[in-house]
Amino acid sequence: MSDSKLDPIAVVAEIFEQEELDCVVLDEGVAVKTGMSIDDDLSWECVVEAAPLSEDVNALLMFSRPPEALPNEGHLLETLQLLNRINSQLLTVGGFEIDLDHELTMRTGLIYEDTSELSVEVIAHTLFINWAEMGRYLPVIMDVAYGRRTLEECWTELYDAE
Repeated sequence: MSDSKLDPIAVVAEIFEQEELDCVVLDEGVAVKTGMSIDDDLSWECVVEAAPLSEDVNALLMFSRPPEALPNEGHLLETLQLLNRINSQLLTVGGFEIDLDHELTMRTGLIYEDTSELSVEVIAHTLFINWAEMGRYLPVIMDVAYGRRTLEECWTELYDAE
């Protein structure tokens, strides 16, 4: 279902509502924010923004971030190596990154010229990919970052068991 008047942020807010997730539309309809969790120990915030990239090109960007930055010491190199391996396996329009403040982000997005190129299904699919990737990879990323398991143990769990 395509519609030249489709409001991507309104669609995202509706998806959150359908999934019974709390969300808030911020900055006059520019961003949606909600809390997600796997369990009591692993949670993240999902922020979705509609942003112009140029005069003719727009993006719908989805960022999922745990509430706290990764530890500054200890296992950063192994964590970066794990993220590199994970990103090489992702077949989506997105990936994991760590910024200079050690904040982990899973980023997915859509680029479009006109909202007629979007549909509710495409927006939902991209959002669900973001959530699924966080749900799958956040536990092992945190295990490596905090030294609870090695990079190789986590990688074996993720890919050698398949």
